[in-house]
Amino acid sequence: MYYLSSDFTAAVALRYGSCRDPRFRDAFGEHAAEEVMHPADLTEWMREFGFLAADDEPLSVPPTFETLALGSYFLRSAIREPIPHQIVTLNLMIEGMACDFYGAMNPKLDELGLTPKGYWAVHAKADMKHQILGLDLIPPCDPDSPSGRSYARTAWEVASLWVQEFEAWSDVPVERRLKLPSPAE
Repeated sequence: MYYLSSDFTAAVALRYGSCRDPRFRDAFGEHAAEEVMHPADLTEWMREFGFLAADDEPLSVPPTFETLALGSYFLRSAIREPIPHQIVTLNLMIEGMACDFYGAMNPKLDELGLTPKGYWAVHAKADMKHQILGLDLIPPCDPDSPSGRSYARTAWEVASLWVQEFEAWSDVPVERRLKLPSPAE
């Protein structure tokens, strides 16, 4: 989780810092400002509940390849892709999936006595807002247009990477892992 939190925070900060389009700059700045403390908040929560010793750093636990792939996709989107791709990736898909993830996780954490505060509580409230941030600034398009197909492909790529991440976390054997159909199928 720490690697994803750090890479996502870096991606939204890079996106804001490199955005020259005034239509998107305020929304990107707002998003970056609201994410900046999340890795530190997660670290604090991990230490409080014994997932990380007081003298350990979160980076002392190596990431999975799936975590590296997903985090790299965040960063690549912010650095190399056009703004609509960034919004589909970082807002619509990542924040949308996070909203679902934290909505399911927070009650379970509470049930286990791992009070979802700080990092976890913030996500429960902010992700729904972040999911649609900037979406209204992307011009509408037909699903079969080049832009529509590009957005569908981007959504598929993000969903595929998340599926791989969750399956790696849950130790699903490779032969039983879900294969998502491509957008062309």
